[in-house]
Amino acid sequence: MPELRLTLIAVVDDATKRLLYAQLEVAESTQTVMQALRTVFTTWGLPMALYTDRASWAFVTPKAGGRVDKTRVTQVGRALARLGIEHIPAYSPQARGRSERVNRTLQDRLVNELRVAGVTTLAAANAYLRDVFIPQYNETFSHPPRDPASAWVAAGDADLEQILCYKETRLVGPDNVVAPGAIALQIAKQPGRRTCTGLTVTARRHLDGSCVWARYCSEGALPMSDRAERLLSGGAAAVVEDNPGRGDVWAWVMDATTKLSETWVGTVPEVGYQIVKVR
Repeated sequence: MPELRLTLIAVVDDATKRLLYAQLEVAESTQTVMQALRTVFTTWGLPMALYTDRASWAFVTPKAGGRVDKTRVTQVGRALARLGIEHIPAYSPQARGRSERVNRTLQDRLVNELRVAGVTTLAAANAYLRDVFIPQYNETFSHPPRDPASAWVAAGDADLEQILCYKETRLVGPDNVVAPGAIALQIAKQPGRRTCTGLTVTARRHLDGSCVWARYCSEGALPMSDRAERLLSGGAAAVVEDNPGRGDVWAWVMDATTKLSETWVGTVPEVGYQIVKVR
């Protein structure tokens, strides 16, 4: 791979020095980091904290080399907060040196091993990492933790696809068009509404490149709570919630066969939720 300058994305368990994930990528980006985190969380569960450098995908740092702005989160920061994972930035030379030593060990050994194995393509290199290098590395360098009680917790019903994604709030423009980034999405005509122009929506772009919109807000419909979204994603037929700010009760219904005393309001088409007001 002489024409490619690749970056090694690696995740190491601090307690055991076990290499949980390693993959060569063309660039270190929000996309490649989220893909790594999804693999780790699916395989190992959720850690208490994630310790990273202050790259642009990780933190907003107004002044180069300065403190991070914790009031402004990146896409990765938002996802970690949603999962209850503390995100710790590296500041001290000792902290950065610790990570750099691990990366140097990985890269020095990996380059030599790939050359000896005759690996010449990116796909073959990542297959070698997964099938050969990581198991051998862990056998050599990992060790039992000081505290045998695991700090990892199962991901449970956390919908990693909906959390580890690009998520932005946008206004619906003319012709019912929403534009998250450079991609334009057109919202289908909604029953009972002449147009959605001017409404606020949440647009999600997933790691596989697919885009959806959800949860429009207006006089007739409320944004779905995290609790309702979690329960419906987990298989609940309907979730009913009080809305203290308006003094009424709303429900999010999974499909039209669910029976409630209701005034039907609208739908979120990509998941089939109906938004209804219960009398």
